[in-house]
Amino acid sequence: MGGRRNRRPSAGIIIAAVAIVAALAGTALAGTDATSSAVSKKKVKKIATKQINALAPELSVANAVHADNATNADTAANASALGGKPPSAYAAPTSYRLQFNNEVISSFADDATDSVTTSCDAGEHVAGGGGNSNEPFNVVMSESAPSGNGWRAGFRNVSGGTLTNAEIRVYAVCASP
Repeated sequence: MGGRRNRRPSAGIIIAAVAIVAALAGTALAGTDATSSAVSKKKVKKIATKQINALAPELSVANAVHADNATNADTAANASALGGKPPSAYAAPTSYRLQFNNEVISSFADDATDSVTTSCDAGEHVAGGGGNSNEPFNVVMSESAPSGNGWRAGFRNVSGGTLTNAEIRVYAVCASP
């Protein structure tokens, strides 16, 4: 009869078993003190207030408990005169279009900056904008912001050398009433 020979467990199996037992024992011990180490709601609020004051001292949440009293504009006391205009003056635009402006820089020196601006037509207002370049890894957008009734985008050459014929483009999202 060819009996099965019992082999001793390897060192890896023994270490794995010890690790499992230690892990289970550690979580069991951690769970026993969980109720005694609980932080009170008052202490959490105090810590949060301290952090808010340290990171953003201009913010205040003192009246946040009253925020549910004005859940929609119909109940707000000044809903009929927003900035001197009735709510109907803030109707959504009926159409949008993109206005583009491209500029080709024949010799764009390293670390140099340039900007391009485009404008919406009369009767339209700028609703957003942005820009891009034909050199996405060498020319980065350093600014993108409204400018009058249009959009301005600034770019910087970060290639480490002079670029030839770098094209930069700005676009404005123009909204019509």
